Amino acid sequence: MPDTEKKRAEAIRHAVLEALAVRHPAALPVPGVRRAIQRDASLDFEPTPAELSSALELLIGLGYVERVPDPLGATNYYKATAAGLLHWEREG
Repeated sequence: MPDTEKKRAEAIRHAVLEALAVRHPAALPVPGVRRAIQRDASLDFEPTPAELSSALELLIGLGYVERVPDPLGATNYYKATAAGLLHWEREG
């Protein structure tokens, strides 16, 4: 993976975690995360759906984000965990 792609992926991960951390304890669907990133202007480009999904999966794996499925439907919501909040506060 070229350095520009690595930097782009890293920026998306930071933006996703920030979007979820500042809205904690709210849980957002992927389109909500995208809107939050656009509203906060934390990126100067628009991430693709695949990039957002990849970032969310990595953050889940790190324990920074939790997936919250809608019990009455198929929508997945995402929220920052305590570890994610602490990481964002310390690194953000």
